[in-house]
Amino acid sequence: MLPLERRHALINYISKKGSCSIPVLSEILNVSEMTVRRDLKQLEEEGYLQRTHGGAVSVASSRQNEPAFEEKKTSRQAIKELLAGYAVSHFVKDNGVIIMEGGTTVTAMADYLPHLYNLTVATNGLNTLASLKSIVSTSTVLGCGGILREMSNTFVGEVAERFFSQIHAQYAFFSASGFTPLQGFTDPNPLERQVKLSMAKSAQRKVMLLDSAKFGHISLLTTFAINEIDILITDSEATEESLKPLHDAGVEVHLVQQ
Repeated sequence: MLPLERRHALINYISKKGSCSIPVLSEILNVSEMTVRRDLKQLEEEGYLQRTHGGAVSVASSRQNEPAFEEKKTSRQAIKELLAGYAVSHFVKDNGVIIMEGGTTVTAMADYLPHLYNLTVATNGLNTLASLKSIVSTSTVLGCGGILREMSNTFVGEVAERFFSQIHAQYAFFSASGFTPLQGFTDPNPLERQVKLSMAKSAQRKVMLLDSAKFGHISLLTTFAINEIDILITDSEATEESLKPLHDAGVEVHLVQQ
């Protein structure tokens, strides 16, 4: 078994069982305990699991605090539409190449794209792909494939990450579950995080669409530090105090009036 295949098998086993010891993993994978320890260390650094004394536990329990796509879609929908419309009108032009992550706020951008011509849009969102159906006669829509997450209706895993690593886009559009100056932009799922990081590396500029209600909230994992985003689009309920660290970090802040 190749190292990459072994680590995928390790992730899948711990995700199903919730936890496992190093001796058991060593026996299942038919490798030394030292090899298992190295794999666990790497996978913990990548956010796939958490090491414990003598083994590892899955981080999938974070799903308990992760709302499903349909639940998120109905939350503050007017704000999502406001930010999405602004993002398209200011940053998406004819003949552009853009990446859209599969969250509800970024997916709302699809409603504002039909008037544009010859776009190339790449996404990991199943719902996003469905929403982009309205532009396939005039533009190109690319879906990444990979492992489909039921909770978010998004594709994750190595196939998705490799897909985005091969794209060259002007802009990548993101949202997040929370933001604080210290923790940056945070999300609840390590697999989603890895895909977002791959998207970010393939874009000239990274645009964050963030409801002001998410300021001050912290989710499980930091996806982007405060200075790793180029542009932030938020609504006018955001306070000057909350925006100051972003200005100080050199982020281009767009405050959209309701």
